[in-house]
Amino acid sequence: MAASERAVLEMLYEAGVKQSLEEARNIFEGLRPPRKGLLGQLLSCCVSVKAVRLFLTWARETSLVEVGALLEQYQVRTGSNAR
Repeated sequence: MAASERAVLEMLYEAGVKQSLEEARNIFEGLRPPRKGLLGQLLSCCVSVKAVRLFLTWARETSLVEVGALLEQYQVRTGSNAR
């Protein structure tokens, strides 16, 4: 069984493909606060820029985690700034 933090990233990877972005956003808004250490490790290992960017954007909008502090502590790949 996957940790809820990993399940969220897996869901965001599938967003727009196997489920709508609206449905994924509704599920995201209902999340409990994640474990920051595990979340930081998962985000730094995640190779899907789409999943990482969706998580960071929605986390900022919903105040799920302090994104700035998370990015300072962990090396997270967000792709080029041109996107």
